[in-house]
Amino acid sequence: MRSAIPRWFIGLSFLTFWPSLIEAAPRWNYFSGPDLEVVGPVSEDAAVEMARRLALFRQLFLKTVGISRVDGPPLRAYLFEGDRELEPFLPLKDGKPLQSSGFFHRDLDRETLVLHLGAGTRQTSQLAFHLYAHLLSGQLTDWPGWWKEGLAELLSTAEFGTTKVRLGQAPERHLAYLRTLPPMPLAELYAVGL
Repeated sequence: MRSAIPRWFIGLSFLTFWPSLIEAAPRWNYFSGPDLEVVGPVSEDAAVEMARRLALFRQLFLKTVGISRVDGPPLRAYLFEGDRELEPFLPLKDGKPLQSSGFFHRDLDRETLVLHLGAGTRQTSQLAFHLYAHLLSGQLTDWPGWWKEGLAELLSTAEFGTTKVRLGQAPERHLAYLRTLPPMPLAELYAVGL
């Protein structure tokens, strides 16, 4: 016995009333250079801009620490626009994804930087530069950890102009944190051991 409702009508209804079930996969863009690969489901402009910023930052880092190159494979940076796209890649803690705007991961054969672009260009760049500084300083084994952390924090403030780099503008998150605390007495600050 033949159904009273044509199959094409059922198919059309399904497509009309449940469009969220059929979503186009986001297009992933990929750019590579000798020291950097950038990939992700972001616009071509966003991928190119982050690749440019990371390449400039690498040059700034090398010039700042006085070395000509950093050995190892190129950095691979994965870029994501939103939380939903990033969540499957976040590290887990107690079986749940950590809330993060980015992280880096080092394997034996690859260094990977994962970034959430939704935080805004300045915040994303600060996080990217800080994490990339740690990756680049990994081979500087004779440097103390506090020096590497301070250098990463200073270089994270880099703002690239057409011919100059600006460093040292205090990140807003630090200023907001300092506003919540009373100043530390100098005697207490100088008593901190290394």
